[in-house]
Amino acid sequence: MSHAVAHPVGHPAAHPGHAAGPPAGHALVTGATGLIGRWLIPELTRLDRDVVALVRRAGERRAELLAWVGNHGGVPARVTVIEGDLAAPGLGLDEEGRRLVGSSRDVFHAGALM
Repeated sequence: MSHAVAHPVGHPAAHPGHAAGPPAGHALVTGATGLIGRWLIPELTRLDRDVVALVRRAGERRAELLAWVGNHGGVPARVTVIEGDLAAPGLGLDEEGRRLVGSSRDVFHAGALM
């Protein structure tokens, strides 16, 4: 008897050979470095979710966020950090950022203007 394993949409095994970055169906988290977002991301990755984290000054903050995820039981390899700003026109997204935001299955809006 064979046992097939079903993977949820968005799980890498469900989309062999997908392009770089998370597959369609990932979760978008705004406010990823804030109080709620930084605890939410490790939990989502523990649930086998791929996450796109919208972060201001992403280049400066990427390593710290990914270390936090790993140190709190999450899977940093499931997190894609993109540059964005809630106060900027178009969220300050580049073309790749717009593609990732547009293909998100779930949005966790935990961002705020400070």
